Amino acid sequence: MRARELRFEDIGSRISWEVTDPEALFPAETPEGDLEWVCHGQGEVLLGVTFRELLAADDKAPEYETERIDGNRYRTDTADYPVHPDTEVAIHPAQTGSTPR
Repeated sequence: MRARELRFEDIGSRISWEVTDPEALFPAETPEGDLEWVCHGQGEVLLGVTFRELLAADDKAPEYETERIDGNRYRTDTADYPVHPDTEVAIHPAQTGSTPR
């Protein structure tokens, strides 16, 4: 689906999107993240996304960058990403054992 087609009902979905880089040899896609909110503006769509990365038990990441969910530590990064309305956004089905919300 295109970014302009994202709706309120898609909030909470796991998404990723293609990153356009004119100098890249191959197209790249973001990791899967949780869509927290979406805002449609003039010529862009603003996505609020949270990415979570499961950390190893011995990882030295500072506590302010992490959160504990079900006994596991995750590095959490939440940010706003402006994308072109025609950017392809993939909505990923929920999977058993996927990163928790």
